[in-house]
Formats: sequence, structure tokens, C-alpha cells
Amino acid sequence: MLSEHWDYVSDARRTNIFETAIIKTLRRSDHVLDLGCGVGILGALCLRAGAAKVTAMERTAVEKVAAETFLRSGHAGKTRVLRGLSNRMAMNEPVDMIICDHVGYFGLDYGILSLLQDARARFLRTDGRIMPEALNLFLAPIGSDACALAAFGWSGPEIIPELHWITRYSVNSKHAVNLDPQDILGAPIQIGSVDFRTETRSFFSWKTELTIKDAGEMHGLAGWFDCTLGEGVKMTNSPLDPGRIDRSQAFFPLSKPLKVSPGDVIRATIATRPDDGLFAWTVEHVPSGWRCRQSTWEGQVLGASNMRNARPEHVPSLTADARNRNIVLSYCDGQRTVADIEAAVLSEHPDLLPTPDAISHFVAACLGASTQ
Repeated sequence: MLSEHWDYVSDARRTNIFETAIIKTLRRSDHVLDLGCGVGILGALCLRAGAAKVTAMERTAVEKVAAETFLRSGHAGKTRVLRGLSNRMAMNEPVDMIICDHVGYFGLDYGILSLLQDARARFLRTDGRIMPEALNLFLAPIGSDACALAAFGWSGPEIIPELHWITRYSVNSKHAVNLDPQDILGAPIQIGSVDFRTETRSFFSWKTELTIKDAGEMHGLAGWFDCTLGEGVKMTNSPLDPGRIDRSQAFFPLSKPLKVSPGDVIRATIATRPDDGLFAWTVEHVPSGWRCRQSTWEGQVLGASNMRNARPEHVPSLTADARNRNIVLSYCDGQRTVADIEAAVLSEHPDLLPTPDAISHFVAACLGASTQ
């Protein structure tokens, strides 16, 4: 559970950039809302800088770590940690500042857009501040061994031919990669920008032309961000910036490797509905006329049932797992203990799952996820 948070916390450059922005932006009377707080590092930095109060929201059990962090730092009286999705939360008073580092590899691909749009509308004072304030998005043509492996590895000579077809999924997926400057085959282009203080869109589409500088084999497009936190303080994951934070870039593959030469023009279009995790990209090699169109929708391993269940006219019915979960939760009457509920399910529904141990573990999982 803590490994992902360790990756964030151990990035000293990221921490220092946020601390600098917080010191420049925060007012000592501020009530700060920390969205997706994790172990509480940004909230702790705000308290260190003199925030009057911090409300932290976290959807996972790591919120207990954040609460303990605030307690051990002597700030328990100035903090409140709430467990759950922020769009299902309510607050009794508006906040002066919202802070969030759900900035993905390509800026918008980690849910930050809808988080901030909802929080801005429901929680923020009219004169309140948001951190980060805005970001710019960049795109570049890419060729590297790591990108080739991510995109086309399923067709490699070490993979049995019967599995080569799985490449159709890998070339239609967005991958996290860690690029070096020599992996970039042409100058990056800024394709768009988002101002979190005013942005209302949920769908984006950008077109650009990229020019190849170095001959080689192109494997796809790479995207990254340049983010303004506040008061002129910036944070980037650009592989060309020696001051970048330790965060991967996003890689969007071609359908196959493409030989390119200096001066070649690449036309690229990328569209996204980031809160649904959907990206589509089209790449055209102008000199040859070769073209491909890829989409993360095509990269999803979907069965016929997934497609059927998405149709508006479909009449849904509960799965066996959902029916079993409802049985367990029906015993939560505010009187029975966990032991009482487990005993009742084992006694009255002995065929719920193949073995008593499986039933006991299922009951524990249901109660752990859906009760308080």
C-alpha cells in the first residue's frame, strides 16, 4: 500500500518545489483542503508553513497514516482527515486553498481534472486559490529500446508466435516510460494548456506537426507536462529538463516501428477524455503517407458482456459475487458483531462459497470494505 506513496515522498526535488510554492502562496489564516492526501505530505508542508487548518481527503486506508502523521507532528487539533472520494463528500465551510498532486505522466491522466473541477465548485471560496494553478502539455516523436519493448514486445522473437496477436493491445495502450534526451527524435511541441482555476472542459483534442531531427526508428509519441504550482513556481517531468521531478512520461505507440529521416514531418492528433482514461491518437508520416490510428479503448481487454452491459437499453442483473455481498451486508443491523455476522452467514448460507474458510474471508472482506 505504501510503495506508491514512497515514490512520491522520496522525490526530494518534488517536495522542495511544492514547499517553495506553498511558502509563497499560503496565508496564515488559510483553511487548506488536501485532495488525495496520501500519507499527508502536502498537508504537513502547509501546516509547517503556518496554515490555520487542513482538511485532508483520501479514498484509501492510507488516510490512517495521514491522520497519525498530523497527530505525531502536533497538529491534530488543526486537522481533519476524511476517508472517501471527494466528490461524495460535503463540507460545512468553504476553504481558502485547494492543493493536489494528482498530476499524471501526461498531466491530466491521473484524475486531477474532475477532482479540481468538483472541489472548486463546491468547496473553494470565490477568492480562493488552487495548487497547481495550470499546466502545459508537450508532445514529441520518440524512439528507444524501452518504448519498442513496451509497444512491440509481445511480437518479439523470445515470445511464442501464438501470443504475438496480443501486440494489438500493447500498441493501443498508454505506457509509463522514463526517457533520456537521446530518445527524442525531434523538438517537442506544446500542444495545449489547462487552467485549473477556470477549466470546465472534460474532453480535449489537439493537432500538431512534429519535425524529425535525428534519423532512426520512431516508436510513437511521448507526452509530458510543465506545471505552474503558484507564484511562478513550476514543476515538470520533461526528459529535457535537468531540474525535472522523478515522474515518468507518457508513451503512445505507433502500430509498428517507422523509419524516419531528418526533416520528415509527422502530423499528430491526440484526443482525450481523461477522467474516463480514454486517449486516441493518430500519427501520419507525411513523406510516405503512412498513417495509423490508436486508442486506449482498443487496448482494453473487453469481452462481449462488457459491451452488452454498457448499452443503455440493457437490463442489468446482479452477479453471483454481488448477490453474495448483499447477503452478507443484510446482516449489518447495528446490533450484530462481526463474529455474529460471520456465524450467521456460515449457518444460514453454508453454500455461499465452496468452503467455510472462503466464506469467512469473504465476510471479512465485505465488512472491511463497506462498513464502519
